[in-house]
Amino acid sequence: MKIIFSIFFILFFIGATYAQDILTLKNGAEIKAKVIEVGLKEVKYKKANNLEGPDFIIDKSEIEFINYKNGNKEYINKKDVVIQNDVSKKEIINQENVEGIKHINRKGESSLNLDLGVLTIGDFDKTYEWKGLEIGVSYLISLSKTINIGFETFLTTLSSKTFVEKNTNIPAYEYKYNYKLNALTLYAKSQFYWLNRPKTGMYSGLDIGYVTGTMASNLVSGYGRPAQFDLIPVAIQITFIGLKYGVANHWYGNYELGYGKRGIINIGLGYRL
Repeated sequence: MKIIFSIFFILFFIGATYAQDILTLKNGAEIKAKVIEVGLKEVKYKKANNLEGPDFIIDKSEIEFINYKNGNKEYINKKDVVIQNDVSKKEIINQENVEGIKHINRKGESSLNLDLGVLTIGDFDKTYEWKGLEIGVSYLISLSKTINIGFETFLTTLSSKTFVEKNTNIPAYEYKYNYKLNALTLYAKSQFYWLNRPKTGMYSGLDIGYVTGTMASNLVSGYGRPAQFDLIPVAIQITFIGLKYGVANHWYGNYELGYGKRGIINIGLGYRL
């Protein structure tokens, strides 16, 4: 009978020992406790030998891991939380990317974007019917989940359609010419997200920039005197609707419909840094 009582007492003592949470600190010390709450920066607990006593608070930066009485082990540091249960299954949650799980536009992140103009402003003015290349590189930083600011360097090199004019003195003679436009624009960019989902975002934007470059006539055939025109130094681009879509952690694509110096439609490829 004494043996049975002794075994029961030992088992009860072992159960009581393990039926508590243990906080292992980074300095190697252990705190036997009952964890009440694990917050973003602190852990609230009661001491295991005084559950009716006051609550204690310790900074999470001091804790290496927590052994819970149910067998789970929670590793704690600034970047990751790793939860390991009694069957050694690990669930990793990166706390810095919680916003990224919920939103494609993430506060505090920066990104590089390569933009290509598809339809230029010349499509509104059929006099010139511009064709050519409009390409830009932009850098953006997210001030919040809804607001981005940044800058963009945009290169424009375009040719107009060919014009034909008769010589008034010699009716049988004609000359042909077109216009060449070469410009470099530096934009200050802003974006406002009104839809921000895990893989998809929709936004509007306003870009204001400074233009340097020239537009000059280019003689194709015949005789004539080339002319050169100064460009308006101020450029404005309004994005009515922008669509951002990403399937990977860093890469994404974007499509913009707007009006201004960069044209009607812009497409791009971006990378989150």
